[in-house]
Amino acid sequence: MTRFGWSWVVVLGIAFAAANQRAQGEECSRSCAADQRDDRGCCPAPTPAPKPASKPTAKPASATGSTAASMATIPAGTFLMGSPGSEPGRKGDEVQHPVTVSSFRLMKTEVTQAMFESVMGFNPAAVGSQFWYGGEQGACREFDGVPLVDPSFPVMCVTWMDGVEFANALSRKEGLPPAYVINNGVVARVAGSTGYRFLTEAEWEYAARAGTTTPHATVSSSEHAVCGAANVSDATVKAKWARWTTFGCSDGVLGLARVGSFAANAWGLHDMIGNVWEWVEDGYGVYPPGSVTDPAGPSAGSSRVDRGGGWDSGPAGARVAGRDGLAPGSRNSNLGFRLARSGP
Repeated sequence: MTRFGWSWVVVLGIAFAAANQRAQGEECSRSCAADQRDDRGCCPAPTPAPKPASKPTAKPASATGSTAASMATIPAGTFLMGSPGSEPGRKGDEVQHPVTVSSFRLMKTEVTQAMFESVMGFNPAAVGSQFWYGGEQGACREFDGVPLVDPSFPVMCVTWMDGVEFANALSRKEGLPPAYVINNGVVARVAGSTGYRFLTEAEWEYAARAGTTTPHATVSSSEHAVCGAANVSDATVKAKWARWTTFGCSDGVLGLARVGSFAANAWGLHDMIGNVWEWVEDGYGVYPPGSVTDPAGPSAGSSRVDRGGGWDSGPAGARVAGRDGLAPGSRNSNLGFRLARSGP
């Protein structure tokens, strides 16, 4: 039988089934004009009202959105903070001095966009935050056509105070005492608190180095070692933005990378160099002279320190000893953070 013959069989079968259902006692309405009734005297069935549109269901947070942060225990120790005078790209505020650091716990990766959103209820990049870069204003969703929003990317376009508020919110969510007291915009760390907090600048460099002494905290000083361990400005970037200063190697990533994509250092930490610069607790200031133990920089000031370089940092900017100071309200597509907790 042709496909048209089968179609008529199907149509007749459906009509017969409908008629048979009515013949089995289904009630029908006769409250319509006579010329609108069918051969049984029944009015057409009323058109059902459309169902109300359902509210969109929120997507569950991905694994990277879990608030149960994976932490590494950083052992106590002493290291030489700063850079030698012979290091290429060195600045004058990196004076070397011995620093002793107590043990603490540290997130193995930067806080992701999913994790931030699961705690705070929004993603600073996805809601269209603005930032200034190179004197021009841009949106955090993308940079020159490169998308920067993904649940597993590090959160960025966050201010220093955003990080403080996230730390306290995460502490409360996990039943920990908040590490910060905020009073009229003034932030103070609570002594002895085991809640989440920023690293001090000394803790950051100590953890990033993980026993290394090379400029980019890699086991060897070769550029290829850097591209195996960090998402930095490299040959991939050079192919799109020819005027940028880059490493000669290629890490294969343009823009942000998913946290944990690159090899961890000896203490299990990923992306301490590259991906995003990381806010730390200290206000920007001159290093203290001589040997110090658990130093804390200025508690206030016009700028806060950020460390580690970002996805757009070349050889000088991605150095482990490199320091940068920004206004606490700054937002940028290469600026995020990770959190620590006091105690072993």
